[in-house]
Amino acid sequence: MATTYVDIQDRYFIKTDNTNDITINVIIGDGQTGAYVIFEDKKLKAANKSANLKTANKLVGKRCLVAATIVDMMNATNWTSVTVEVLDGNKKQTYGPYSKEAPIQLDTIGYTISVYFQNPQP
Repeated sequence: MATTYVDIQDRYFIKTDNTNDITINVIIGDGQTGAYVIFEDKKLKAANKSANLKTANKLVGKRCLVAATIVDMMNATNWTSVTVEVLDGNKKQTYGPYSKEAPIQLDTIGYTISVYFQNPQP
């Protein structure tokens, strides 16, 4: 059994007057199993459940890191996927699904997804 790693970086734009609470959801797909942790910068916020971060305007310049480990359990396919959702008030931004095929049955895929919170470009 081997492990393959996938590193992904993305951005979420936040207006400075946005005071909505930010929640992060993680969805492991393709019928596979796994586990994940969510960090706000270096602070662990949640493991295997949604994470409530700070209000949006306090997150500018920070990073949300999702580290997910997915084990290919399905006999029919070796595909794995992970999706990250950023909930911002009534708005939802979806990142992914990010997919990777495991080389052989029961291999593990490690996803590291960084979402950087930034002000919109002028």
